[in-house]
Amino acid sequence: MDVKSLYSNIPHQDGLNACKFFLENTGTDANSVVKLIKFILTHNYFEFDKIYLQETGTAMGSKMAPQYANLFMAKLESDLLSSCPIRPLAYYHYIDDILIIWTESEPHLKTFHEQFNQFHPTINLTLNYSGTEIIFLDTIIKLQKNKIETSLYQKPIDRPTYLKWDSFHPKHIKNYFLQPSHQIQSYMFQPSG
Repeated sequence: MDVKSLYSNIPHQDGLNACKFFLENTGTDANSVVKLIKFILTHNYFEFDKIYLQETGTAMGSKMAPQYANLFMAKLESDLLSSCPIRPLAYYHYIDDILIIWTESEPHLKTFHEQFNQFHPTINLTLNYSGTEIIFLDTIIKLQKNKIETSLYQKPIDRPTYLKWDSFHPKHIKNYFLQPSHQIQSYMFQPSG
């Protein structure tokens, strides 16, 4: 499953409540940290022809956004799963991508998905499923002869990244890609002569 537009669909109060829930037993001053998170959320400006203040959700480029989204989803998932009479055999998530292993019937799977979509007013998920093969993040997971096999998945639009030598990137970045261990995945073009 995949959460549609997670970052922009986390209501501030729900996200702050999730952060506070996980911070309360860590020995840190949860209220102070939550106040700082609230400040970040309510002072997120961006420019697109003019300057805007983002009023809901969190900015995708914010350094705290992945952790904030993970805490929100962890609390949401915990609350959902504790209320479900039929649950997945296994449940894994990475920010907005969810992998479940389902051993019940297909109608029960669809009911579980529908329950999840109705559990929170702003969170909706897509569902892709198969009894033999599924793509999760950069991995193809196959079930063949009662064995799980994995292989690398590359999106059809994935292309190698090329960095021009005369770009304005710092020299240490250019030199990084010249090291033999890094040339397999990325390519650096140096001007000849």
